[in-house]
Amino acid sequence: MGSALLRSERTGLDWLLTLRWAAVAGQTATILVVHVGFHVVLPLPWLFGIVGLEALSNLLAQRKEWPDPQGLVVILMVIDLLALTGLLYFSGGPHNPFNFLYLVNIALASVVLEARATWILAAVSAGLFALLFVDHVPLPDPSNTNPGGGGPMVMDHGDHAGHGGGMDAMTMHVRGMWVGFAVASVFIAYFVTRVRRELDDARRQNQTNARLAGLATLAAGAAHELGTPLGTIAIVSRELERHLETLDGEEEATEDARLIRQEVNRCRTVLDQMSVEAGESVGEALQKQTVADWIGRALDGFDYASKVTVPEGADAVTIFGPQTGLARSLRSVVKNAFEANAATVMLRLASEGDLVRLDVVDDGTGMPPLTASRAGEPFYTTKPTGEGMGLGLFLARTLAERLGGGLRVQSTAGVGTTVSFLLPHRAR
Repeated sequence: MGSALLRSERTGLDWLLTLRWAAVAGQTATILVVHVGFHVVLPLPWLFGIVGLEALSNLLAQRKEWPDPQGLVVILMVIDLLALTGLLYFSGGPHNPFNFLYLVNIALASVVLEARATWILAAVSAGLFALLFVDHVPLPDPSNTNPGGGGPMVMDHGDHAGHGGGMDAMTMHVRGMWVGFAVASVFIAYFVTRVRRELDDARRQNQTNARLAGLATLAAGAAHELGTPLGTIAIVSRELERHLETLDGEEEATEDARLIRQEVNRCRTVLDQMSVEAGESVGEALQKQTVADWIGRALDGFDYASKVTVPEGADAVTIFGPQTGLARSLRSVVKNAFEANAATVMLRLASEGDLVRLDVVDDGTGMPPLTASRAGEPFYTTKPTGEGMGLGLFLARTLAERLGGGLRVQSTAGVGTTVSFLLPHRAR
């Protein structure tokens, strides 16, 4: 659960960083258009200096691993508010048509931050905006420019309505407000919607982890409650087997008693395995390891290890996750491949974005589309009764998604199956 919450916080930080890069690009473009396109004299060193500091803070936030993503989001949003205030200060203050971009930060804060932090940022925004009424650098009056000569606009606080053929101050302000409204609408509609979607995915992952924890509790409880009666049945069947061995003509009954004992042992093994696998997937510590180490642990003691082709360069690529849980997941997938009549299994290593991808490719019987689409559902299996519980792929997929990756299954009946692990290089 804690891992899912951390992922949720990291999601908010990732989208904020993306939004800030877009803001840096938009601010730069706006300054250039106003200065070059409208011939408005602006204090470019101050404006580009502020934009440069925003870009630098974003670069530092991306390149360093922060232990508290939520706290970093608050810091970055405060920096954004100060930067916006600085840009507005040097370009008209409260008269700048882009002043309501304060609302973009407040809208984003309401999505990715707790209520208390959101209210604090809203109060800071109101305070900074109020300071602009006290002091700011006025915008140049567009009516003082020479429409024919394209000369620069100069500072003038007088009323020039009706002068010349140029655009008056009010018209320029209203049009600027429309542009600012359009920009704010796009940012809010796009980024807030995407952030909300990502956070919903994180909440669903949190729910999946809760169900997995419940499965582990259920399995452990079942193993404990059924352990005593299964043990009793095993003892009685063994005593019955010994008694029947002393009697003539009871060979068939002896075999039945032996079969009962064998099936009881299988039941106990299944319960123990279900309890251990589910529990380790939930509670094991997360560590960095190489892909070679991961594969080595998965194939250690495996009967068909000699038939598995290991990719080159696996010792130079690292992944992040629980060592035992990942090893069990990979071992389970490889085991499924050989149980599907695969002659060989090939492991292929690749990258996909910022994730490591390990493909488990087999030449077995494959699966029809309906079966492949349900692969990974808990307790869904096509194996004969008693030979599988349908938890291997479910636990593997749940673990990979909890780490910020995923699991893909592609299969063609009569051709084979490819199961792809997607895992992060580092903690998320």
